[in-house]
Amino acid sequence: MNNRIEIDLGFATLTVDKSADPIFPKEIYIGLEKDGQWLQDIATVAQEHYYKNGELTFNEGIRVLVYADKDSEDYTNEFNIGIYREES
Repeated sequence: MNNRIEIDLGFATLTVDKSADPIFPKEIYIGLEKDGQWLQDIATVAQEHYYKNGELTFNEGIRVLVYADKDSEDYTNEFNIGIYREES
């Protein structure tokens, strides 16, 4: 199974990678690479989660971290996206 998407942008390759970390298997990382070297984080998309009594617990929802400042390794924006439920 391929856990990676690559799109050649000319100046770099836009990549989407599924997490290989067994603790956080429900994450994808979006970023830029050039010549096989990671250049820049763009975003992380994951299932919402928190720690309770030291145990990782997942919520129903999506968390998106955006790395908008090209000169910083820290994310600049965080979004929590609820899940749409069609009412009967």
